[in-house]
Amino acid sequence: MKKIIITLTIVSMTFFACKDKAKDPEPNTDKCATKTLAINADVTKSTPCKSDGSITITATGNTNFTYSIGSAAFQASNVFPNLLKGEYSITAKDADGCTATKKIMVEDNGTAGSNFMAVKALVALKCNTANCHGTGGSAPKIFTTDCGIVSKGQKMKELSVDGSMGSLNAGQKAVITDWLAAGGKFTD
Repeated sequence: MKKIIITLTIVSMTFFACKDKAKDPEPNTDKCATKTLAINADVTKSTPCKSDGSITITATGNTNFTYSIGSAAFQASNVFPNLLKGEYSITAKDADGCTATKKIMVEDNGTAGSNFMAVKALVALKCNTANCHGTGGSAPKIFTTDCGIVSKGQKMKELSVDGSMGSLNAGQKAVITDWLAAGGKFTD
């Protein structure tokens, strides 16, 4: 009988402890649930194929923000310079660790120049058609983007104009030479 009374007392205490907990649920400890953080950005366009664009983030809804772009570490500065054209994920984090994230596009501020377009057409004709630097060829895929063409322009001249790769005629060689003489840029 003594054992039964002790067991009932323990069960009884456990029941009341659980019942009290159910009556008073734990308060919501998510500091971010009631916040409305917002971020905006001022964007400076980049020059085609150059890392000179920028994003400046403005955050509202709290104080003491830190900022991140992509998967980079958070920093105190809200300015992210030296960006190429492209889409970026920006994040602002407040003092409580709450975050807001937004996707921002950095555009470029130029249109392709006629010299560049002539070189691009030549690349399409000679490299991509022959698949030497296209998606199916065995050579490095260096001429599949506009910026790839710009960054490898001098190498293209060394191999195809000064050397014998690509079997270009005099007019095709002049296309590359004229473009490089104009600065070898996207916008020439």
